[in-house]
Order: sequence, then structure tokens, then C-alpha cells
Amino acid sequence: MDTQKNLFYLLGEWWDTQQARRRENVTRSHPPRRLTSWLPTRGNVLFTLVMIALLVAAQTAGALPLGRPPV
Repeated sequence: MDTQKNLFYLLGEWWDTQQARRRENVTRSHPPRRLTSWLPTRGNVLFTLVMIALLVAAQTAGALPLGRPPV
């Protein structure tokens, strides 16, 4: 390597080679699964359910205004 390359350029090259290796391994090991690629993972489902539960709990917390309402 006679020329110096930018760090971001080297990282980009490394990323491209990793992606190419992954694509090669996936196509060699099994055919692509189309339906499962659209389904959410267990972690995403769990996170969504926890966030919904927290929002419902926050809504029903019974927060009251600080002052009395104007008459």
C-alpha cells in the first residue's frame, strides 16, 4: 500500500467486504425467507408491549393539576 487512505474509506471497504461475505453465506446455506423477513423479532414485540403498558399506566396515574381551576 503506497497510498494512504482515509479511515472512513477503509471502514467503508471493510463494511462492503463483510456484507458481501454475509450475502454469500446466506445464499449458500439456505434460500431467503421472505415471510420471516417481514415479521418482527421477539425483542421488538416485547419492547412494544412494554411501552404500551407504560403508556396506559401513565395515563391512569391520576395526575392532578397543581392549582385550583379558575372560576
